[in-house]
Amino acid sequence: MIDEGKGRVIAVADPFLFNNHSLRTGDHARLFRKLILPHLGNGLLAVDEYHHGFGRATSVLGHVSSSIIFYPLLQCLLLSLFLWAATGRRFGAARPVLEGNDRSSMEYVRAMARLFQRGKKRDFALESMVRWVEDEAKIHLVHWEDSLQKPLDSARQAIRDGKITDRGLLNLARQLFDALEKARRK
Repeated sequence: MIDEGKGRVIAVADPFLFNNHSLRTGDHARLFRKLILPHLGNGLLAVDEYHHGFGRATSVLGHVSSSIIFYPLLQCLLLSLFLWAATGRRFGAARPVLEGNDRSSMEYVRAMARLFQRGKKRDFALESMVRWVEDEAKIHLVHWEDSLQKPLDSARQAIRDGKITDRGLLNLARQLFDALEKARRK
C-alpha cells in the first residue's frame, strides 16, 4: 500500500488472486473484502482488471490485428486476391486455336512396324501381340477356346526359339487375329 497524491494505491502482484475461481477457494474473498471495504465511500475506487480479460483482445482476429504479423498477413491476402482476380483475365487478344496434323491410327501402326523392323525386335512385337490377344480374349470371355490356344502356343514357341523372320511374324500375327475373330463369333 502506497499513498499517492490524495489517494492510496494497493498493488497485488498475483494476477490470479482475485479471479472468480480463486475467490471461491481459501481466504481470497476475505482478503479482498479487507482490502476494499475500508476504502469504500472515500472517493473513486479503480480496479485494474487487465489480467481478468478486460481491455485485451479475446478473439483470434483481435490477437492477429494487434501483433506484428498483421501487416505481412494483410499483404499476403491482398496478393492472393490480386492473383485470384488475374487468373481469369486475358492480357491481350485471343490467339487462334492451332490446327494440328492429326494422324490416322494406321500411320501409327506403320511407324511402330518400321521401328520394330529397324531394331530387329520381332520377338518383342510378337510378345506384344500375344499379350493383346490374351487381353482381348479375356474381355470377350473366349480365352479358354481351343481354336485360340493353338495359335497362342505356336506364337509363344516362336518367341522362345528367337528366330522370327518378317514373313513369320506376319503369318503368326494373321493366325492370332483370325483365331481371335473365330473365337469371338462362336
